[in-house]
Amino acid sequence: MLSPLLDGSLTFGDNGNALRAALQLPSLAAAELERRKAFSRDALDAAEKFAMTDYLVTLAGAAPQGETAQAFYARIANLTGMPIDVVTRARGFVANAYVKDLRAADGKIVSPYDAAFAIDDPYPEQRGARNTDPILDGISRAYGGAMADYARNELGFKTEITYVLLAKDAARQWDWEGNRALIDATDDLRVLLAFDPSFRLLIAHGYSDMVTPYAMTRYILDHLPPSGTPHQAQLKLYRGGHMIYLDAQSRKAFSDDAAQFYRTAAETPR
Repeated sequence: MLSPLLDGSLTFGDNGNALRAALQLPSLAAAELERRKAFSRDALDAAEKFAMTDYLVTLAGAAPQGETAQAFYARIANLTGMPIDVVTRARGFVANAYVKDLRAADGKIVSPYDAAFAIDDPYPEQRGARNTDPILDGISRAYGGAMADYARNELGFKTEITYVLLAKDAARQWDWEGNRALIDATDDLRVLLAFDPSFRLLIAHGYSDMVTPYAMTRYILDHLPPSGTPHQAQLKLYRGGHMIYLDAQSRKAFSDDAAQFYRTAAETPR
């Protein structure tokens, strides 16, 4: 699985849910470390620990007051790069504000698909973010053209039909069975891992992806029942965002990990 959505309640749930906010925070911290050119596992480990301890506990309780609140919000601002006034106004729940506010001082807007990626804000006078995305819109056009060329010239599939990589009119028809926040694949994973000892799972995420933050998947895997088969489920993390393959080094690392995953699975007795 590459950048999957496993639990709709975590991905699309209540914006005031402390656990959801805590699982989003490490990806914002990763983006800020990338911006500072200071990315390291040690620094991100510290952010992850803060997210699941002091940050989670504080958000789950009554809003802090006085000097305690100032220190808490200042720590979040330093960790994420968010302006302190934005963090304070949101009472620490910063994930909704980052697209428009994370780099607002530089006149930039960032992408949910990679919070480390920022471009000039085309609508700086507007308070909220528009539907256009700094990464997705450009990638859709580039990859769509590449796929159309590949289909015609390499595969010999010639048609006058326009190829659209992400057809929004079709995407709007996706059946979420009434509520996308209720979609959950964890029951399926539990059954597969328990019933089929030969089943293997590899999940890959980019550190600075805010669409499907890596900490949400880690949380789900950490709370699955222990498996009798070692290393049956693996989580691999890479520099970059939702589309880790956009980064050459991450693409190479993911390719190597995937190859090793298939080799190991093939050698495992059935």
